Amino acid sequence: MDKLTVQFTQLIAQRKVLSFNFCCYKESFVDNTQKLVTLAHLIHAQNNNQCILSAQNSTQITDHLQAKYQSKDQYNEHELALVVALKLIIQPQLQSELLTIMLTSEQAYLPSLSLTVAKLLGNNLIFTIDFINEFTLPISDVSTDKANEKYQQQVFIQKALFTLYYSKKLMTYLSAALPEYKNYDSRIVFAESLSAINWLTIDVLSDNKSDVHRITTEFIQQEYLNSYLFDVFITSLNEHEVTQVVNLLSVDNAFIPYIIHAMALSGYIKFIPFLAQYLQQAPFVSAAHQALRIILGSKLDKLIPLTIQFNNDIEQRQKDLQYYGAKILNAWQQGMPSIGFTFEQQDNKRLLNGIELSIQTAEHVAISGSQWHRYVATLYQQQAGATVYCYNAHALEVN
Repeated sequence: MDKLTVQFTQLIAQRKVLSFNFCCYKESFVDNTQKLVTLAHLIHAQNNNQCILSAQNSTQITDHLQAKYQSKDQYNEHELALVVALKLIIQPQLQSELLTIMLTSEQAYLPSLSLTVAKLLGNNLIFTIDFINEFTLPISDVSTDKANEKYQQQVFIQKALFTLYYSKKLMTYLSAALPEYKNYDSRIVFAESLSAINWLTIDVLSDNKSDVHRITTEFIQQEYLNSYLFDVFITSLNEHEVTQVVNLLSVDNAFIPYIIHAMALSGYIKFIPFLAQYLQQAPFVSAAHQALRIILGSKLDKLIPLTIQFNNDIEQRQKDLQYYGAKILNAWQQGMPSIGFTFEQQDNKRLLNGIELSIQTAEHVAISGSQWHRYVATLYQQQAGATVYCYNAHALEVN
């Protein structure tokens, strides 16, 4: 690889590290994006026929995508989507044609990839993806003899459902295209066209999630707890419902990491003593610290020194953090005045980055919080429905 390509690859690797990080803020992420865009322009100017960024038109781009998908080299799917998104930032005039070609392609992976590209483009997306008026999701006919193609179709359907959800059009679409979505008995008719994951997606994203027990059980059965959909689910629940999920997951110690994650996303301060106890257990130190940091933000620094929280020696950091579980429990029993606020221990207050959670808090944290906090904030922004479309915390931003 030439020097520019090496630098470009390094920046993509850096972006992966920055994405979920308490030490990275929006400014750092924007800086990474601007450097990627600059290098994309330089590589584009080289007219190297072997590179997507140097492609001259949509046909050449799709040819490159086909070749890379078949070879499985250099970039994974997310990285490939990032490269295409950068291409469409430096040549926005290609967006409408290329995304339409990808969305309507018979190559099963291209429609799915196109929606990942659109999500990464964020504010740079000028092409309107309107599934209601322009596209018909393959809900009634996705039969194929090739397992990989069928899987890609199901992935596309899930991403399309999310796209409709983001644009506040999901309910309209489901009412017209799948009016039976609330009737569990009728789902067997669609068994071949919609996967269990997509039915779960519909339940979580629609007004059909009243049965928290059933949905949580489905997450467990489908082994889908480690997913963005689970994060959306948790941030849509109230205190009683989150507690229900935690209790259901508590039957198996293998689910403890997901319990900790659910507590963190929920923001409920009543979970702080449980997280402090997990902090004292070696297998869960990192997850518990992450959860406490999401909830308390910089207020945690008054209980645990920064030098210990972010020690570069990971093994030593984990050993040291365990000793602070008892200190946090003690602070909790006193009402935690040492970190700047007090509360009743039965209080149902919830925090994000040390601030009481509200629409205004989510908006503030989405701009000024760390990348981890920004990720959680955008989940709550989407739930609040304050805007028609809420761009994700990892989208490409250049200003």
